[in-house]
Amino acid sequence: MRGVRRKRRPAGHSLTNGEEFQAVYRAGRRFVFPVGVVFVLPRDDARLRLGIPTGRRLGSAVVRNRLRRRFREAFRSGTADLSGGADVVIVPRSHAAAAEFSEIVDAVRSALGLAGIKGSPDAPRGSKI
Repeated sequence: MRGVRRKRRPAGHSLTNGEEFQAVYRAGRRFVFPVGVVFVLPRDDARLRLGIPTGRRLGSAVVRNRLRRRFREAFRSGTADLSGGADVVIVPRSHAAAAEFSEIVDAVRSALGLAGIKGSPDAPRGSKI
């Protein structure tokens, strides 16, 4: 029996170096939530790029990797109906490991909505952003 294939983000859809992170920290808007801090810097193109820094203070490698997976999935599911580009940095807080997944998704969606990243024109009315 074969394993389940994971969906991967295409190349170029991640923040990769310190300069990109620093640009988002300096010029982006900051939104504070119980599960973490979300920084959003709108872009001119339609690409959404994500960075999730996880330092050792968050716990062991297992905990840090789990946090990255959960926040990445929350970002992916929360941005499916969005148009407009942005660089997004999500800094998890230590107690985010115990948070419900729905809390993480709500925080990411709220931050993108507050930052002005709009839903696509064909998105259903009343969609939660």
